[in-house]
Amino acid sequence: MMTSNEPWLAPTYCEKCHKVFNFDLNDEKKDHLFCSPECEHEHYQQLYQKRISIIPLLYRKIDCDYHDLVMNGIYNSLILMGPSGVGKSVAAGSMSKEIVKDPKRRVYWINYARFINKLQCLYRRSVNEISPYEYTKKYMSFNGTLVLDDFGAEKLSDSVRNTTYSIISYREEYNLHTIITTNLSLDEIDKLNGSRISSRIVGFCKPIKLDGKDRRLQK
Repeated sequence: MMTSNEPWLAPTYCEKCHKVFNFDLNDEKKDHLFCSPECEHEHYQQLYQKRISIIPLLYRKIDCDYHDLVMNGIYNSLILMGPSGVGKSVAAGSMSKEIVKDPKRRVYWINYARFINKLQCLYRRSVNEISPYEYTKKYMSFNGTLVLDDFGAEKLSDSVRNTTYSIISYREEYNLHTIITTNLSLDEIDKLNGSRISSRIVGFCKPIKLDGKDRRLQK
């Protein structure tokens, strides 16, 4: 008769290498999906790489120097302000990489200039494959971390300004995690995009000013 201390072996396939191996059903600490720690590590690394694929390739490859800032942005909504090249997008990328280490959390990354160009095209067309509202709804209500990169430099039409306000307003009202990067100050955002948008941003995003020289020019 088998005692509780004796191994109770059962065959299965490794999730990674598909090798048949035996695992001990009594070992609650062992992951029964993998035949070795190496297979387990490689499997979860591949899943992680899929989760970070939403982040632009450049920011996947480099890490932010400001560790405390990155840790601050994992759970707190922030607006990162400062001149070009001081590391705002790199910081947002490092925050995103930390966030998706938790498989239950997701990130959606938007380059704001490209987003606005697409939105303006949708407003100009008489017949659209998708309405401007449908296009923006998935970002507005995304129940994860939304990164708005390079926000606010474009001069907006009234319709696009209202759509931008709707995104910011919705995410503030439902306390949805949001990271914004911009070359503009809050006063400049106010002048370019209106006080409704700037007020909503500071209502739920902590302002962080990054200073320094353009790192791109120092390479």
